[in-house]
Amino acid sequence: MAIQTYAAATNLMKRVYGPGIRDQLNNETLLLGLLKRVGKEKWGGQGFYEALRTGRNRSTVPGYETSVLPTAMRQAFSNFIIACRQYHGQGGFTAFGAAATALSDAAFGSMVKTEVDGLIADAKKDFNIDFYGTELGVLGKVNGAPGGAGTTFVVDGAQNVNAWLQHGTRYLSVGQELSFVKEDDGLVRANNTTVTAITGTLTFTGSASATAADNDLIVRASALGAPGFAGTSVPSAFTGLEQLIDDLSTMPTAATAGGYDLDAIQGIDRNTAANTFARGNVLDLNNAALSETAIQNLVYRIEENSGMYPDVFLTHRSVQSAFQQLLVGDRRFVPQKFPGGFQADALVYNAGDKDIPIIVDRECPYDRLYALNLDALKMYMLKDIEMIEESGSILRQDAAGSDAWNFGFRMFGNLGSPQPNALGKMVRIGGADERYGVAGTGLVVSTF
Repeated sequence: MAIQTYAAATNLMKRVYGPGIRDQLNNETLLLGLLKRVGKEKWGGQGFYEALRTGRNRSTVPGYETSVLPTAMRQAFSNFIIACRQYHGQGGFTAFGAAATALSDAAFGSMVKTEVDGLIADAKKDFNIDFYGTELGVLGKVNGAPGGAGTTFVVDGAQNVNAWLQHGTRYLSVGQELSFVKEDDGLVRANNTTVTAITGTLTFTGSASATAADNDLIVRASALGAPGFAGTSVPSAFTGLEQLIDDLSTMPTAATAGGYDLDAIQGIDRNTAANTFARGNVLDLNNAALSETAIQNLVYRIEENSGMYPDVFLTHRSVQSAFQQLLVGDRRFVPQKFPGGFQADALVYNAGDKDIPIIVDRECPYDRLYALNLDALKMYMLKDIEMIEESGSILRQDAAGSDAWNFGFRMFGNLGSPQPNALGKMVRIGGADERYGVAGTGLVVSTF
């Protein structure tokens, strides 16, 4: 005869559920939040045009009583043309699963609400990443020949003026679908390969990943081919800070950027001598430690070229740490309120004529510091993030005809600058390629 035990009586027992789903992911999107609150312009039609005064009337000359008047001259004008980018995301669920999780006492959360809210939160994280990049949307670069029958890769992670070469795996996550494209001509070598593991290397499923090669660029997968490459004349990712703020020194050449010229920005070729107004202010420390002299140089370069001071320094935690070492004895965390209601307690640096808050964002490249004048940086919007519901409902039956339902969102717009010479960045800050004790050449286990 057997006595009753705890293990044998489990079917009699109720489960006690926690109050909800505890998120293990870092969902902070500081740059996106800042940009959505400051400087938003309504995009429409063929494109958004910014009128620029780019040349002076320098006809003024000294003279005397009977001097002949100088030759008439004129102002010079040009246009920035901000292109619109299209972003989409999609999720889905079965009707049975939605019904089974509809009651609060039967599940941690409603499947419908969890999936819809989660898609938007994850999209914002991707936006925040792209705001730091270029319009090619590169998330990393293959370093060396693929191993393990073409399914494992090492990714570049060393400090470099080209940010692609130091991303490591920090913008990638398990379950993500990626494409690999040749760096010289943008040929899509492998599409829709799924990340299955991230350690010191990336591991993928799918035999297509075996066709990837050394130096291939890693981008998000697309059923239409890799964004910005192969058969597409117009890139499709945001024009991020790395590209907006350049003086011809930090953008990869066309031969290493899928054949695309990243020196062209907003319809202007920065490589033309007359277009220096389209260049940002770049200070390359070449692995030297952050110094107060370097900070002041960047601030004063911006002021000399534009007549404007930065409103904020945007950087990674590792650079903030270097700032704190400079400010020993004068560390001040001051509440800051930016236009549009954005608020933060920030470490403040006094540049002589202005206090400049230092704001930390996790997605910022490790060894970068961006000096931003918020009047010179805008979001141009055709449609802000919205659910797709032209049919009268956000739900669409799955194409297979089963009792499963899909939903999606869209966002049409772009990041742009009406005055790039009022923006600056510092690159290759020595000691700021922070890995927080993770071994490897700049490779970080992704917590994205």
